[in-house]
Amino acid sequence: MPHPPGKLQTFRRYRTNVAKSGINVPQIYAEDLSQGFLLLNDLGKNTYLDVIDGENADQIICRGHRRVAGFPAIADGRRVAQLRRAVVAPGVGVVPRMVRAPALGIEFDEQQAALWQRVSQLLIESALAQPKVLVHRDYMPRNLMISVPNPGVLDFQDAVYGPVTYDITCLFKDAFLSWPQARVREWQRGYWERAGQLGIPVQADVEDFLRASDLMGCSVTSR
Repeated sequence: MPHPPGKLQTFRRYRTNVAKSGINVPQIYAEDLSQGFLLLNDLGKNTYLDVIDGENADQIICRGHRRVAGFPAIADGRRVAQLRRAVVAPGVGVVPRMVRAPALGIEFDEQQAALWQRVSQLLIESALAQPKVLVHRDYMPRNLMISVPNPGVLDFQDAVYGPVTYDITCLFKDAFLSWPQARVREWQRGYWERAGQLGIPVQADVEDFLRASDLMGCSVTSR
């Protein structure tokens, strides 16, 4: 189906910049922006979500977080939109909407609403206070393809300049997958060490990084 020309132009611009960093993204073979079409190559048949399991997760996640390290290195990352409070807020607002669903029939009382407001403020301020890099914003196993080179990366057109833990938290804490906490901690620490070696502006203390990632997860995994 056709897409808005503006969104395709954004996809095309980001594709060029992301590809410069060595990330495997679709090539554009032909385009007709006026009618809303791009002809792209196929990055494969299976997403990470299709194949990942308890046995291969360490290997697959490792490939994913090595590749996401390329995003902060993109030269004109600062030219993309900044992650604003308005972008973070919808994620943390999901819980009140869920509990007010007709099937549950639950309403926050005044005390609960005030408590949730304080929690929401904490999550938003934590996200906005983090070191900023170019982030994919949907770097989850369903948007990563088993490909050569591996992975192929899809749906990067909504990239923003935002919190350094955003993408890695999406990868480790996907809404469609759950892993033991100890395993996630190992992945988080591994990424933090690698990011520091590559000069990515992660938090100087690993515990601060872990806390920021955990708080980020309360927003991104509910989107």
